[in-house]
Amino acid sequence: MTDLNSILIMRIKTLRKRLGISQERLSLLASLDARYVNKLENGKFNLSVPTLDKLIEAFGIPYREFFEFDIVEDNTIERISELSPKEKEDLLIQCIKISDLLKKE
Repeated sequence: MTDLNSILIMRIKTLRKRLGISQERLSLLASLDARYVNKLENGKFNLSVPTLDKLIEAFGIPYREFFEFDIVEDNTIERISELSPKEKEDLLIQCIKISDLLKKE
């Protein structure tokens, strides 16, 4: 995802999941159709400025906070959340092993 539309949609999806808000709840808070939010997150629609405005307000965060994010960080979090429980466990074990190795250096 490199275009601005994709980056903003990724941010919306990441924030929604981080805040524990369903697509349906977000659509209600933003006065948008639930099917629209679903299709937006799945890349079937382009994001308009008025829609972005409604979504940021629905999150209840300042605009500055919405735009303060690291694209790599958000993508990593999203990728980790899509792992199976076994893959997450394996990743955690690898992180612990690396941490232990770094402590020995």
